[in-house]
Amino acid sequence: MKISPDLRKVLLIVWMMIGLAVLLMIAVPFLFKEDAVLGNLPECSYKKLYGRECLFCGMTRSFYCISRGELGKASEFNRLGLYLYAAFAVNEACILIFILKLINNRWRLENAHH
Repeated sequence: MKISPDLRKVLLIVWMMIGLAVLLMIAVPFLFKEDAVLGNLPECSYKKLYGRECLFCGMTRSFYCISRGELGKASEFNRLGLYLYAAFAVNEACILIFILKLINNRWRLENAHH
């Protein structure tokens, strides 16, 4: 299946925007104290409505534990936290590599004309 250049640009912009949001999620545990963040989060509406935890309950605490290297404890808060954090980290690495390649290609093009 051939992707048009316009669709490719749109998908790239969406990927970068999602990547920025993910980067912020990964950065929060390093920038803000856990109590300050947890104290400002609303109660899970799924838990409030159905009386049981949703798929993402405990994810914030799990991410905080991962940022401190407490992987076992992170898994106790949310078993998917480790996998999601790893997927986020891989995505951010891919974006970084993509951006570095763009910069390198642009630099080569600019210097090829001189």
